[in-house]
Amino acid sequence: MMTSIRLPYVHEFRKGRVTYRYFRKGRVKVRLRGHPGSKEFMAAYQAALDCSPLPIGVRLTRPGSMGALAASWYGSDEFISLTDGTQLRYRRIFEALLKDHADDLVRELQAGHIRAIVTHRAKTPAAARALLNVIRQALQHAFNIGMRGDVPTRDVRPPKYRAKPHATWTEENIAAFESTHALGSRARLALALMLYTGQRSGDVIRMGPQHVRDGAIQVRQQKTGKELSIPIHPELDEALAAHPVGHLAFLVTQTGAPFASQTGFYNWFRRTAAEAGVSAPPHGLRKATCCRLADAGCTPHEIASITGQSLKMVEHYTKEVNQHRMAKRTITRLARPVKNEP
Repeated sequence: MMTSIRLPYVHEFRKGRVTYRYFRKGRVKVRLRGHPGSKEFMAAYQAALDCSPLPIGVRLTRPGSMGALAASWYGSDEFISLTDGTQLRYRRIFEALLKDHADDLVRELQAGHIRAIVTHRAKTPAAARALLNVIRQALQHAFNIGMRGDVPTRDVRPPKYRAKPHATWTEENIAAFESTHALGSRARLALALMLYTGQRSGDVIRMGPQHVRDGAIQVRQQKTGKELSIPIHPELDEALAAHPVGHLAFLVTQTGAPFASQTGFYNWFRRTAAEAGVSAPPHGLRKATCCRLADAGCTPHEIASITGQSLKMVEHYTKEVNQHRMAKRTITRLARPVKNEP
């Protein structure tokens, strides 16, 4: 049985199973996953503590306003059921919008207004699409609770946007990195964790000895909430053995503390990669994992069992590898049979 601890603003609820939520006057309500004292719980609790207070338009809401909609949406089951990272991201985007529109009446918002808001507030197509997505979900909630009779975002098309794909780490990149950073170094351990689990860096920096059970690392993906059990590859096992850890996280900063943010880890790892002459970003190792598995003949379902991705995303990541394998297999059919000499 885990020991219970009391934390300010944390409330316990028992309805079939025990859940915890962060309630604080002037702040949004946040569901805290895990058990008080666990690394997952404490990270979410710290994020809730660090979150800035709600805008004035939310605390002192005008009935039927965007501020009132925000207060209702943040406390709704559909919002609370989102992952912690998604909640924080949506709130950050919507609260920036409320700085200028907290008192605007939801019932008066039309498709033309939304187009203008998205066009003028978003600096890039990607940011515009993210803003439109958050507005769409908030107005869907407004429709669900009767604040308005339609969802005007249905008539607003997102701006065209073609995401620039992350560069995939090549086998030459990986070899160069390993020759630069020896076993036992933090950099080598970081590479092994990303390459042999196929996880996002945000999940990798939260991995620790407490997540290892029966020869596998147990992962609960921060972005999707998906739970995975990933067998430890011999190369990863060697890297872990060469870098003894006395913390709750395998990867720590130079001062011995866990990485506080994904951004901090990203910047550090990019520097270590540059030392090896590699310019590809950390996420490119997740793509490299998919490509290695595809090259070994694994099916999309098998690859997804490791990475936790959708089949569509797996196929997107491995499209080039599969094309090469298929072309190589197909071209042999053009080979003419050798005629036997009389």
